Parts: sequence; C-alpha cells; structure tokens
Amino acid sequence: MSLKRDEERRSRLWDVVMTVATTLIVVIAVFFIVKLFTANPLEGTWQHEKSDLQLVVRGNNSMTARLAGVSEGSAIRVKLNYTIDKDAKTITIRADESSLAEAAENSDGKYTESGLQSEISLLTNTFDYNVEKNTLTLTEREYGDQVIFQKK
Repeated sequence: MSLKRDEERRSRLWDVVMTVATTLIVVIAVFFIVKLFTANPLEGTWQHEKSDLQLVVRGNNSMTARLAGVSEGSAIRVKLNYTIDKDAKTITIRADESSLAEAAENSDGKYTESGLQSEISLLTNTFDYNVEKNTLTLTEREYGDQVIFQKK
C-alpha cells in the first residue's frame, strides 16, 4: 500500500514538472518569435563612415546624433525623433528644436543653433534604409544620395 502511494506521488510530481517545463519553453519561444518580428532593425550605435558623426538609435522612436565636442572626449548631442515603416523600409528623421538650442548652449560657442541644424541636415529627411551585416545605408528618396554608417 505504501509503495502505491509513493508511485502516485511521484507521478503527480512528474506531471507538475513536465507542465511547468512545457509552459516555460512555450513562453520563451513566443518571446523570441515576437522579438524577432517586432524588433527595430536600426537599434544600436552607428558611426558615419566619413565623419565623426555618430547615431545612437533607441527603440522608443528617438535617436541621438553625437558630433565632435569642443575638447577631446566631449561630444555635442542632439536629440532626433524618427518614425520607421518596416514594411516599406523607410525612416523619417526630424530634429528636436529644443534639443538643438540646448546643444548649441552646451557647445561653448563652437556651434550655433543654425550651425547644428546644418551639421545634422544630412539626417533630417525621409530615407529608404538597408541593413546588411554591420552596415546601415540610408538612401534619400528624392535624389538617391546615400549616407553610410558602420555598426559600433
């Protein structure tokens, strides 16, 4: 009689373990599938191939453009907003006006607001984007000019 109860207990415990393990596997699989199809392909840090311009793209539709600072090791940061259409593979980037004014003040006179505007003007547009390996290519939709970044 005692052996029969132990066997029933072991069987119930095994059922619980298998149920928890199966549920955990399904939840992890769903997480990775959702992450794979809904993740932002541009998220990360990108370095312009011909200048010291660096983009830091975040998933919350904001990015930061870093320009060379006044002194070694410092950088001017300008906040940009973007909208991305993953189906059409387009991105529209807009400058945050308040961030431009703040960055101009923090540059110790190296940049004016209009100077910063012209520095980031190559980014404030609508682009077709392409990501291959560690290279991001932004192609202007109207004239076909390309801006190329390398992933850092």
